[in-house]
Amino acid sequence: MKKVDFLIVGQGIAGTVISHQLKNQGFSVCVVDKIKANSASRIAAGVYNPVAYRKLKRAEFVDFLLPYMKDYYQKLEIELGTSFFNPMSFLKLLTDIEELNNWQIQSGNATNAPYMSGEVLKADFHNGILNPYGAGQVLQSGIVKLPELLDTWKTYLKKNESLLDEKFDYEKLIVSDESIQYADMEASK
Repeated sequence: MKKVDFLIVGQGIAGTVISHQLKNQGFSVCVVDKIKANSASRIAAGVYNPVAYRKLKRAEFVDFLLPYMKDYYQKLEIELGTSFFNPMSFLKLLTDIEELNNWQIQSGNATNAPYMSGEVLKADFHNGILNPYGAGQVLQSGIVKLPELLDTWKTYLKKNESLLDEKFDYEKLIVSDESIQYADMEASK
């Protein structure tokens, strides 16, 4: 029976980041996952956005989370030798005069300014998209190409014999006070 520190069920974005973090801290892991093309992490757009659109202001905790996320993903790209992290700005189409006014007020607020351009782009956008109220530019946003990240990490896990490429079967799980057993794996956590 192979012994590991942690048994992780699922290799979506959460399972990927948790298993990576644990391995970097010196723990051994076994991830149980059978890829499904339509899993949440594989069909997600991968957009990260520092602006809460309903209130048109910076999202809660963004000042802490955004720098951490950028640093983490940039280091992970280097470690894995791949590219999946794409910072870019987005346009938020403004839907009415009230939203236009709110954007102008909120983008002028010092706490929102790093994430919201004060300039409202007007009328005719790329490829003939018309919007009479214009658009605000969301700064420090971007896309994480999740399938590329997940596939690269899966390859790493396979190479290091840390992946059971199968659908998790609850019947194979035995939990006791001392350990967790699954198939021919034994984990302390």
